[in-house]
This record gives sequence, structure tokens and C-alpha cells, in this order.
Amino acid sequence: MTSKPAHNKEHIEAMLSPERRRELDPYELLLQLPLDPYHRIADIGCGPGHLAIPMAKLVPHGKIYALDIEDEMLEAMKARVAEAKLSNIEVQKCGESDFPIEDGAMDGIMLAYVAHHNSDKQAFMSAATRLLKNGGWCAVLEWHKKDSDDGPPTEMRVSPEDMIDLATQAGVKLHRRRELNPNQYFLLFTK
Repeated sequence: MTSKPAHNKEHIEAMLSPERRRELDPYELLLQLPLDPYHRIADIGCGPGHLAIPMAKLVPHGKIYALDIEDEMLEAMKARVAEAKLSNIEVQKCGESDFPIEDGAMDGIMLAYVAHHNSDKQAFMSAATRLLKNGGWCAVLEWHKKDSDDGPPTEMRVSPEDMIDLATQAGVKLHRRRELNPNQYFLLFTK
């Protein structure tokens, strides 16, 4: 995630905008996951909590580990957790492929628009999937490798086929694939 730029307040607000929620409704997306009220889930690259906050509401007896490499995102996330009065979210800083969670401890991991930021995508996927229990799930949201008005530069993007290869090499199997819209895709893997 080293190529991830520092974000300003306007960018964080755009990430949480009503327009973004209409484009990618967090609850509609989260219904695609095999969530259990007791799950322990790592949201790696949580940003300001577009998915972590709704996910925490869907796992009231579980715990969300909201991890990000950027201090601005972590501060925005902490403010939103306090505002929502959620006690089942732990916000922590992480490294590019270094996560403050014990291997094999998570029921699920969310990787929403973060894989393309990593300089070593294979190391990132391997480190992330090591956090999963046997039978755990890994959800990946990414941009198709094509030009579009939004999103990262095309050369940074990861095609669904390349993401499936990275994940398979990291020890997880494709369970479900879905197009979110013409520019973004969703992959669900299981360990």
C-alpha cells in the first residue's frame, strides 16, 4: 500500500458521500458475505469506514478489526466509530503486508479497493489470507483493468483473472464472482 496517496478531508468526504453509497450500497454488498453475528473480521484498508461501520452493525456479537496504513483514514474511522457508538470495532494501524492480528484468527477479511495499491501484491494476499481460520472467507472488491473516469490509473489495476491467480497462490479458492458495475468487480474466496 506504499503507493497510496495521502488523502485530504475532501477526499475522505467523497469516500463517504451519498453518491458513493448509491454506487456501492454497503448493505447490499455485505449481504453477499457469509456473515455470522459472532464473526471476527479484518477490514484491511478500511479507509473512513464505508464498509466497516455497516459490517459492525451486522455482527453485533463479533468484532471488526479496521486496519489502514494511513493516519488520516484511521482518525476518520475513529471519529465515525465514536459517532456511531459502536463497541465492536478496533481501529489499528497496519503495514503494507504486516497486520497486527494473529494468523488463523479471523472468520473473514475484507479487501475493498486495496490490492491495487500494493507494491508486492502476492506478499499482500499471502499475508492477508494467513489471518483466516480454515473455512474462513476473503472478499475482494477491485477495479477492472480498463480506463474509466473514476478509480486508480489503469496500470495500477488488477484484472479479476490476475486477482484470482494471486488469491489461489495465497491458499484460498474462488467461491463467487460478481460484477458490481461496469468498472468494478467482487470476488469471494474461501480457505
